[in-house]
Amino acid sequence: MLKMAHVLVVFCRFHRQAGPVNLAKAGFVSAVGVVEFSRATERPSMNNTICYLNTDLDLVCAENLTDLAQAFEISGTWPLCVTKGDDGMWHARFETNESHAEPAPNIAQMLAIIESLAEPLRSLWTRCTLREFDIGYDCGAEPWAFNQGLPADLLGRIAAAGASLRITLYPDRDENVVEKSSE
Repeated sequence: MLKMAHVLVVFCRFHRQAGPVNLAKAGFVSAVGVVEFSRATERPSMNNTICYLNTDLDLVCAENLTDLAQAFEISGTWPLCVTKGDDGMWHARFETNESHAEPAPNIAQMLAIIESLAEPLRSLWTRCTLREFDIGYDCGAEPWAFNQGLPADLLGRIAAAGASLRITLYPDRDENVVEKSSE
């Protein structure tokens, strides 16, 4: 069975409706952590080409992350979900409103928000047990070689913020194919 976070990511990546979306009504988050977002999320066509999709910022904390989510949203980074999980921890996922061909600008925008956090939000950030930039790529057979990098100064800022990096690779699949879920 897919976990809620995986379902939410799939929902966010394939959802094409512009305008407000109430994730609780869509059955994706508990009523405690309802966060609405307004954004057209278009996934690049699946044409067997490797491409950068986006970078998510994932947070986990024992404390409520709603105020931190509001600070990110005011600064142009959208909360995709903010919810208290079955584990008793608060989970939040953010994404910038801008699309870029490489991850560095998205990460830099989120770091600028983090670096500008004032107390008590800065302390809340520090108390998160997970602070992770998750860089997502669509995979394919073309081009033969594909690479992207992050400049040293950006890596230093990530480290100074106490965050880590993760890279997620999504297989190139036909949108019309529905996967069987394991029960």
